[in-house]
Amino acid sequence: AGAYSNGSAIECTLCGRGQYSVSGASVCVACSAGFIAADSGSSSCTACSAGKYVSTSGSSNCTLCATAKYQGSTGQAECEFCDKGKHASSIGLSSCSSCAAGAYNNHT
Repeated sequence: AGAYSNGSAIECTLCGRGQYSVSGASVCVACSAGFIAADSGSSSCTACSAGKYVSTSGSSNCTLCATAKYQGSTGQAECEFCDKGKHASSIGLSSCSSCAAGAYNNHT
């Protein structure tokens, strides 16, 4: 697992970063958006954790959500803006905070 052979090779070739394979594979498969393979030779892809995302397939690292956005779930391809009345004041947040009394946010 994590390597492939096209049938004419003496040895199997490791899958590159952002790809994986199962045992007996003849090709590597790119990880789907929201998932990564950080190292070469991976046998599976790992979901980006909450507060992170990856929008393209075949990626090897996740990106932190920008300020004003969050992602509460794992394995996601994008981050979301906070609802009205809430905010995300730093990067990589998995939830939004409510605006304090005397303040507001009407953007979505």
